Amino acid sequence: MTAIDSEHAAFAPEGAPTTAPQPPIVGSRARTVVLLLLDAALFVVLAYKGIEYALLGLDGVVPLGIGLAVLGAAAGTLLGFFALTHERLGVESRERWWDQLLGMVIVCGGPLALVLSAVTKGYTNVWIPLEWHKIALNVLLMARIAPSGVVVAIGVAVTLAVALARRRRASVAAAIALLLGWASLSGWFILYDLGSSKMKAYVIAFVLPLVLGAVAVGLGYVRWAMRAAFATALSSQILWIYVGFLPWERLPDPSTMGPAITRIYPRPGEAPGFDLQYMREFVLSHDRRFLFTCYGPSSGLVRIDLATHEGQVVEFPGLARYLWSNPERDQILSMDWDKGNFLTFRGDPFGLVRQVNILEQNRIAPWSFAVTPDRIFITFHEQPILAEYERETQAFVRQLAMRDLGLTRFRSGLLKVLADPTTGHLFAELGMTDRRDHFLLLEVDPVSFTIVDKQVLPEGGLDFITIPGKSTLLAASFFSNRFYEYSLAPLRPKRVFEGPLNSRNVLYDPKRDLFYALAFLPGELWAFRYDDPTQIVKRVPIGKKAQSLMLDPVDDVLWAGSQEGVFRIELAKWLAP
Repeated sequence: MTAIDSEHAAFAPEGAPTTAPQPPIVGSRARTVVLLLLDAALFVVLAYKGIEYALLGLDGVVPLGIGLAVLGAAAGTLLGFFALTHERLGVESRERWWDQLLGMVIVCGGPLALVLSAVTKGYTNVWIPLEWHKIALNVLLMARIAPSGVVVAIGVAVTLAVALARRRRASVAAAIALLLGWASLSGWFILYDLGSSKMKAYVIAFVLPLVLGAVAVGLGYVRWAMRAAFATALSSQILWIYVGFLPWERLPDPSTMGPAITRIYPRPGEAPGFDLQYMREFVLSHDRRFLFTCYGPSSGLVRIDLATHEGQVVEFPGLARYLWSNPERDQILSMDWDKGNFLTFRGDPFGLVRQVNILEQNRIAPWSFAVTPDRIFITFHEQPILAEYERETQAFVRQLAMRDLGLTRFRSGLLKVLADPTTGHLFAELGMTDRRDHFLLLEVDPVSFTIVDKQVLPEGGLDFITIPGKSTLLAASFFSNRFYEYSLAPLRPKRVFEGPLNSRNVLYDPKRDLFYALAFLPGELWAFRYDDPTQIVKRVPIGKKAQSLMLDPVDDVLWAGSQEGVFRIELAKWLAP
């Protein structure tokens, strides 16, 4: 056995033959590392774009023929690169033509098969094309928020390539341990923090590639191992930021930012009774004794006693995003996105008093709701639909299917809806609606239940508000720091300005003519002027995962929430010169 054969044998699994003819090894270890990284990067980019266009074809965003042609071209390019380099890798690898073809069929066919899979009550995979299309934007946003995380991920990928290039048992074992450790960390986050009906999708996206990569290392398929690691190095940024693992930097305690900011929950030295990093909206009880909030995944409704600062939790499965309070009847309304239950709670004594499942026919994944004196209007994210229900019974009345109306090419994407008190109309955000990433703002007459106006929103997000005193609408962008203002009656673009990055919450204070907005992932609270948004009055850290904000004009208090807790901000003190 030659020295080269001996090195090949060291890489091969136990019991594998060591005398079979092997392709020649050419070049230095450094070139091997470069080729492994280049192959992985090329595979990830071309496979992502090929799958994206095929999924867009299934949704009708592009012609299906074009989508499949792009997928085929991407696969052909990858096979061509393999043919060019498979004898120049500088390290023995078992990849051959047959496994390249089989692997591409599995990688590319998996997402397509999921989208085409059977529909069960309340659950489909039609959200995959739109969310796949957003992956690149999400990765760029995460890199902007936590560049150190990207540096670490790339460092891990380079370390893996170096280990594989060394062709020694110890380095191979280290590569396997690295991949399995990475998979275990992501798996722990998913099991501990992300319990929902989409857990299967999270495991497939963030854990399975790493496990398969470890298997590939053990079997000698080094290209596939590097491809799996490189893809997950990028996608893991989304997961790790979402669960609060990134950014690494810990923000200052908001309650140390001055006497105006007080932590109400949890009490000093006590652990919170629910996952603060997934806290959503706030509402106050009619007697102002309690603050209510919801959280999800693995949702619940929380009542915080403002005198004792104690929290009480009523848990329910799924994901709750929005709350609405009916002070006259001491009711809080919420909705479970995963299970499709519309929920009615009593404030005191605290508890769930009624739930109605609203998953019927093609109405799937309820997202947001707006309440009027006798109706509830609900947006359904998948098969985007705005539906009308009787307020007392939650009996279905009628619906508007956005795709049937030609308003979007995607089969998902209807987000927030609100009822504007000035116009008496509903406003809803739909998006993305096309390959250019445009959203639509829709104005709906609730009486005739027709869309009376619409405008393109260049960048969409998860929050918008109407400002009655100004007769305007303000929408925040999810992927940037831009805010878009529109006039009402008629709905027309007015101006664009910059504010907090990745904002999910914005409020208007008519007393001071100020905006308050949260930067969700960076964890900041801003106060800036309506007439000149470049004038930032206040900007303080409030904690990462900041997505709870409520203005209480009676007590002149701003309530803010993040993974650091629930904070009461006395505006007169906070905004004092």
